Amino acid sequence: MPSLNVFGTQPDLVGQALEAIVAESFVFSGQLVCDANAVFLKCAGQWHRLVLDAGTVHWKIQSHEPKPWSVPEEGWSYPHRAVGDDFGLVGIPVTDMSLHEDGASVEFTLTFADGRRLVVTNLHDSTSAKVEAHT
Repeated sequence: MPSLNVFGTQPDLVGQALEAIVAESFVFSGQLVCDANAVFLKCAGQWHRLVLDAGTVHWKIQSHEPKPWSVPEEGWSYPHRAVGDDFGLVGIPVTDMSLHEDGASVEFTLTFADGRRLVVTNLHDSTSAKVEAHT
């Protein structure tokens, strides 16, 4: 993958049971721009921030729990969704993780022991996160 640039250190989550998964959306002037501007993964008490952006992957360790935020004067807001809780993924071990780039998109996937997958995809400068059954 010569065009994919990874910044920061990707955590090794395989064999770990995540304590939380939070997706941070980006809303501009009341309109949803993307539903996963950043994804926060908590494992072994540590928060990891993942951002996919135009052929790049950014990992950062975060020392505190992520909180929704906004810049009202610019019309920006960043609401959060507890994806791990909403889909019952908290406590289920991760069995595989992968990163794929095909020139048009970047995709990060976590596969859980129950066969479900968390798929975070950046396509055309917009990132989404979804939980799907393993096919």
